[in-house]
Amino acid sequence: MPDVLFHSIAILALLAGNALLIGLGFIIARWSSAPPPEAEREEPSNLHQDLKGVMLALAALGERLLKLEMQIGQLREQAGQEGLPLNRDPEQKSFKIATKLALQGAGADEIMELCGLTRGEAELICMLHASNQVNPSSMAGDLMKLAARVTDLPRPDAAGDPRSRRQ
Repeated sequence: MPDVLFHSIAILALLAGNALLIGLGFIIARWSSAPPPEAEREEPSNLHQDLKGVMLALAALGERLLKLEMQIGQLREQAGQEGLPLNRDPEQKSFKIATKLALQGAGADEIMELCGLTRGEAELICMLHASNQVNPSSMAGDLMKLAARVTDLPRPDAAGDPRSRRQ
């Protein structure tokens, strides 16, 4: 619903902006060129032609706006009839799961099958997370190195341990 409202506001803003730009264009064109004396007699007819052009442009924009409003109404009806979710939470969960799978080294085919994504989406996720993959065997090796470092550290005696002192 907010998307539809946002699109409607954007369309109205575009229409208003276009009308203002057309008006400013006419004003600037009038100010920048000084009409010769013969053109002063033709000015009312030129203004009428310009006005007709602006009116036709606005009419065309109005028709386009009506068509867009009808399309928005049809989409709302379809969403209501088919029970389409308006929020994307289930899709976001699929992407989160796909990201975790890609980080674990899963291929695009596996991600497609498990998460229900298209091939392009799955390949994109694999490409984005290929450099960040977590290899379980390398993690185990890193943990072993860390454990060896911790066990090699000298242990402070009870007298030298600042936590054992009481005052």
